[in-house]
Amino acid sequence: MAGHTVRADVEGGAVSSDFGPLLLRGVDRQMGLTERLAAALRDKRHQSYVEHPWRDLLAQRLYHIASGYADGHDAHSWRHDPLFQLGVARLPWEPDHAWARAPTFSRLEPSVERQDLSRLPRACVAHCIASSPAPPAASVLDLEHADDPTPGPQACAFSNHYSKNDCD
Repeated sequence: MAGHTVRADVEGGAVSSDFGPLLLRGVDRQMGLTERLAAALRDKRHQSYVEHPWRDLLAQRLYHIASGYADGHDAHSWRHDPLFQLGVARLPWEPDHAWARAPTFSRLEPSVERQDLSRLPRACVAHCIASSPAPPAASVLDLEHADDPTPGPQACAFSNHYSKNDCD
């Protein structure tokens, strides 16, 4: 962020154990992925109540997942982390600059409609095509066929009929 520096020391205080969000932010800024995805979603929220724009929410969710925090409940634990805040260009240690809480995601994710979901892969494909000097002659989707079986009955697990397992 212009006019601000990042300083590392070992004195304690407000610390972070994860540098990943800053790296992800740098890559995301170059790629413009969260901007493109946010543009594909219609924000039907009442704008006078919106504290976190779609782009920030998508960045927060994607950065959490990429950093190994796939559960939406992790948002509460990391919302005041200084490096996660810098990941979406918010100054750390300012209370009004915290990331969204877990309940925001529990309301937000189910509110995305089918039309929005159909635009997201189109935005990803458009992004891939735009990143090449010329459109590719063909695109190959290599889909992973492996499953991740759940250890016993789990909420939100789905049945993989191919492997005959319940999976995450």
